[in-house]
Amino acid sequence: MTFENHLAIAHQLHHIQDVYIMEHRDCGAYAAFLGEDGKFTDDQAAEEERCHRKYTELLAASIDEWADKTGVPRLRVKSFLMDLRGDVKYLEPKSGADQRVAKSQSKTKKKKKA
Repeated sequence: MTFENHLAIAHQLHHIQDVYIMEHRDCGAYAAFLGEDGKFTDDQAAEEERCHRKYTELLAASIDEWADKTGVPRLRVKSFLMDLRGDVKYLEPKSGADQRVAKSQSKTKKKKKA
C-alpha cells in the first residue's frame, strides 16, 4: 500500500481536507537518504530547518499532483518540525505556497458551475 493509497482511502472515508507532515530534528532517515547533507550539528538549526522545509514542500507538491490527477480538491498541507524535547515549530511555506489550495478551489468551483 502506498502513501497515495492512504490519501485516497482517507479522502473516500473521511473527506479529509488537511494533511499534516510532522518532521523531527536529528532525523536518521535524512542522514541515510542525503548522506552528509542530511546531518546537522546543534549550531546548524537554520540549515536543518531549510532542509526539512525543502523536502516537505516537495511532498506537498506530490500531494497536489495526486489530487489533480484523481480529481480530488487540493488538500491543505501543513508541515511541522519537532525538536528532541517535543517543541514543535510550524514550517511556514515559502511565499505563494498557500496559493496551491486557492487555485484548486477556484478550479473546483468552475467545474461545479459547468
